[in-house]
Order: sequence, then C-alpha cells, then structure tokens
Amino acid sequence: MKRNSVGKLAVSAFVTVWVIGSSMAVRAQETKTRTASDAVFRGYCAVCHNAGENWKKAGPSLQGLFRRKQLVTGKPVNEGSVEELILEGGPRKMPGFRYTLSPEQVKELIRFLQTI
Repeated sequence: MKRNSVGKLAVSAFVTVWVIGSSMAVRAQETKTRTASDAVFRGYCAVCHNAGENWKKAGPSLQGLFRRKQLVTGKPVNEGSVEELILEGGPRKMPGFRYTLSPEQVKELIRFLQTI
C-alpha cells in the first residue's frame, strides 16, 4: 500500500512540474513573439503612428485598428487588407514596405496590430 502511495505521489509531482514547465514555455514564446512584433512596429511604424500614446503623429493612431470597420482606404479591416496597405502604402503619405519588410516581419507586425 505504501509503495502505491509513493508512486501516485511521484506521478502527481511529475504532472505538476510538467504543467508548470509547459505554461512557462508558452509564456516565454508569447513574450518572444510580442517582443519581435513590437520591434518591427517600433522600427518601421512608430515614426509616424502611435500605438496608444497620447501625442499626435503624422499618421493615425493604430491602437484598436482591428476593432475598426474600415481602413483609411475604405476597405474592411482584416489581415489581408492590412497586409496590402503595409506592402503597397497608403492613400496619403504612407510608403509601401514591400521591399523593406520580409514576409515574416509583415506577419509579426499584423500580430502586433491585433494586440493593441
């Protein structure tokens, strides 16, 4: 009987450590992704756009972009139309980044914009 209790305790401890470790790994990956996404925004977009700060910049604030109904182009807000705007540029003075950002950087940027 005592041997069975020790085995159950060992299994329980293993499962607990595994769950905690897995949770930490997921959080670390989320932080890494957030940092990469934030870096793309800061490096290419923050010059003209803010992500929720209170000061006015040349371009519109991008906070809440994915909660809006349409872009400045009049197109609906979705990943495809936002990607097109990033790559081709905007109707005003926004340049396109087709030859500046890699496809992965564009994906990171879209992920960031969905979180602000």
